[in-house]
Amino acid sequence: MTRYNIEQAQAQLPELVRRAATGERVFIEQGAEVVELRPSDKPSVPDKPAPGQDFNEWLKQRRESRPPLGMSSIELLDETDNRTPTSKLSQEERRLLYDWIDQRRNARPAVSIGIVELLDLMYEGEEG
Repeated sequence: MTRYNIEQAQAQLPELVRRAATGERVFIEQGAEVVELRPSDKPSVPDKPAPGQDFNEWLKQRRESRPPLGMSSIELLDETDNRTPTSKLSQEERRLLYDWIDQRRNARPAVSIGIVELLDLMYEGEEG
């Protein structure tokens, strides 16, 4: 087990990542806060699908690589209402959004999607 202050960690981050990846316990301190650098137990998934990669397969891998939220998409929208674009929607637009989410949920298996992507999908094809 090794401990580094934040300045030391910044100066030698690639080496610390290598050590952590090989199983060494690496701790970084900043004042009273301490974090442990360790390898992820899940494989990383790129932010965008690779050219030619099936979008639905990429989306499934991305969803499975993230910890579960423990709430439905509607609960998430309600909880984050004041911090997301949904707070700018009218009451009618919110109702339509929730109806659309319910229809999609019933039409095919659940997928993890961000609110911006969700709004893009809702209004897809409506541009004149």
